[in-house]
Amino acid sequence: MLDSNLEKMKVADLREELEKRGLDTKGTKPFLIDRLQEALSAENGATGGAETGSADMDMDSNDSEQVQEVEEDEQAEEQQEEAEEQQEEAEEQQEEPEMEDEPATEAVEPAHQNGDQANGVKEEGTEEKPVVPEVKKAAAPEKGVKRKFGETGLSPEELKPWNIREDEPELPDDFVCLDWFNSDLNLRIRHDDFLSAMPLNKESWSWVYAGCRATHGISSGKIFFEVTYLDTMKVWTDKDGFHLDLRVGWSTNAASMQLGENDKSWCYSSAEGKKASNKEFLEYGAKFERGDVVGAYLDMGEEMVTMIFTKNGETQGEAYSFPRAELGGEALFPHILTRNVKFECNFGKKKDGTELAPLKEALEGYTQIAKCEAETLIRGDSGIKTREECHFILMVGLPSVGKTTWAKNYAAAHPEKKFEIINAALYLEKATVNGDSRKNHTTLAWEKVHHRITKALQDVLKIASSRRRNVILDQTNVYVDAQLRKARPFEKMKRMCVVMVPSDEEMAKRRKQQEEEGEMNIPDEACNEMKANIAFPNEDNGVFDEIVFTDLPREEAQAQLEKYNKEAQDAGFGRKHLEYQSQWEHNKRMRGMGPMFGRGGPRGFPRGGGGPFRGPMRGGPPMRGGRGWGGGHRGFAPQGGYGYGGGAWGPYGHQGGYQPRGGAQGYGAYPGNRNWGGWNR
Repeated sequence: MLDSNLEKMKVADLREELEKRGLDTKGTKPFLIDRLQEALSAENGATGGAETGSADMDMDSNDSEQVQEVEEDEQAEEQQEEAEEQQEEAEEQQEEPEMEDEPATEAVEPAHQNGDQANGVKEEGTEEKPVVPEVKKAAAPEKGVKRKFGETGLSPEELKPWNIREDEPELPDDFVCLDWFNSDLNLRIRHDDFLSAMPLNKESWSWVYAGCRATHGISSGKIFFEVTYLDTMKVWTDKDGFHLDLRVGWSTNAASMQLGENDKSWCYSSAEGKKASNKEFLEYGAKFERGDVVGAYLDMGEEMVTMIFTKNGETQGEAYSFPRAELGGEALFPHILTRNVKFECNFGKKKDGTELAPLKEALEGYTQIAKCEAETLIRGDSGIKTREECHFILMVGLPSVGKTTWAKNYAAAHPEKKFEIINAALYLEKATVNGDSRKNHTTLAWEKVHHRITKALQDVLKIASSRRRNVILDQTNVYVDAQLRKARPFEKMKRMCVVMVPSDEEMAKRRKQQEEEGEMNIPDEACNEMKANIAFPNEDNGVFDEIVFTDLPREEAQAQLEKYNKEAQDAGFGRKHLEYQSQWEHNKRMRGMGPMFGRGGPRGFPRGGGGPFRGPMRGGPPMRGGRGWGGGHRGFAPQGGYGYGGGAWGPYGHQGGYQPRGGAQGYGAYPGNRNWGGWNR
């Protein structure tokens, strides 16, 4: 965004942009402009964060700075940038169609690296060679020719099979560790030990819990494990006293990941030192914080189950005791839930079989779970063996048509699949305060909270595409191009598109029910913009294996949506998306033209800036971030968004990758209309 554009913005608009980025909105207009410009420069100019296998846990999940150690890596990036610019010049020469539903994304995909070769760290004995894929672009349709219903504007290059890079480690069957499969997608487990982890925390993710069970549980005996509260992470949202929380406890294999918030899980929470089960938080022991070690002790007797927790070796007393019959024969598994806290587990053994002694003196008679006899350990749900066995379902439909209800019912009907439903409402259910809805504990309008979470979901969508999981993407997904882009990274999975188009009478009934339940979170203007553009792909789309219509059959559904398109377009909707697209493409072409444009500076200057520092604020000293040539700003998103871009893996596994420089375009991440762009993620 140009300086002149910022000068023209109103104070309210500047504050809104700052608020979206989780930045301070106080001050006069000059200070707001400087603050926003600094954020934009960091977003477009900072080099991507990368963590190698030797990275420590002092870095936030998204604040790491990439160190470019290999000259060949920079040469490859420069060649790729040249290819992108050549493509943009070709796009400028083409005539634009009268109605364009989606911006055509760049076809360049980054060369993916493995393990320690990620982001400029070469594996010993190998030689990196820069690879620049050939850029091809489909010819633009003649001016004035509208795209037919269901047609895509994506080029053959953009629709080619996805370059799959799975993040599925192979682990010994008897290794007791954090379970790669039975964990939330927003939890990053370290690849080098599988005993420590931290949640996504950037911006809206600071609201959301991330949980994980251990790979093995037990149904008899006296066992324990320990969890070390390693460190806190930066909090981008409300600091309400519950923003830093680590819960340690036990749950059954079928319990949800929200430890302490259902009737088959029990925990000890750091925030207030309370114990919790089934959303009932009761006074129990002392709070625990950075550096403390919590022990979770379980006595599975013949008649009774007893749980005790310790802090730094000191017992906090009996937490729970109940008849074993209440478990219905199910085993109990170690379970950890975290919000903005890094942690490390000690189950008793490392991956190589080396035994780990207890960190604190253990209670008498208890054994570390990894040191139990193998026949007494019970394995949790095993992961999916091949990618071809996985299912990806993409929902298409306007707000209030019942997509979430369908997704929940479908997942419940197939419990063995363990479907991950990705939508804003369900992730907000992970943003609780002592089991209570976040809606009752925020000063922000709920519509804004919902909007922010919706925009953040692209992070877990990237992670999900690299895992062997069964996924339901429950969003509106109104654009055909976006539907195909979001489905492409799930290559080799069984991909199904579910289209929900009810009759007018049924639509009114469902909308009224949602209003009564207080779940109408999308503004009317956004709904009308969606109506103006909604469509579904043709059968020969080349991506989906199956397209299912849950209400009206295909022909009637198409007629209904075409009616929506016409009514909304006649009312003046459907053009704002195109206007914002034009501005977005203009800003994109600006990169490399000046010190404040694009990726940090004109050609000839090092990446990350046009000088040792950004320059002085209006009427004040030099601004933060001037740490020398190429310096970026910690805390702001590197190119690609949220610090997961660039294909880095590092000790915490997949960081998002897959995206071309400048944005996650493979997922339809074009920002969309500024008034509602996040709703169609």
